[in-house]
Amino acid sequence: MIKYLKLSGIAYLLLAAFSVYTAISRWETDRENAYIFLGFSVVLVFLFFFKRKFIKRYEERAENERHSKE
Repeated sequence: MIKYLKLSGIAYLLLAAFSVYTAISRWETDRENAYIFLGFSVVLVFLFFFKRKFIKRYEERAENERHSKE
């Protein structure tokens, strides 16, 4: 399960990079959509760091449960 969570975090970063690329490519022609894509990229980067923090908490909790059972 942890591998899936880490892969989804990487997917957030890839989508954020794609959003930034799309925003840059549309900056001159359609600035309103460019701002929307920049907003998506900010949200996706936030989700990446939130998910990373969640994974660390999950791993720590699982490790503490393993030590308490021993």
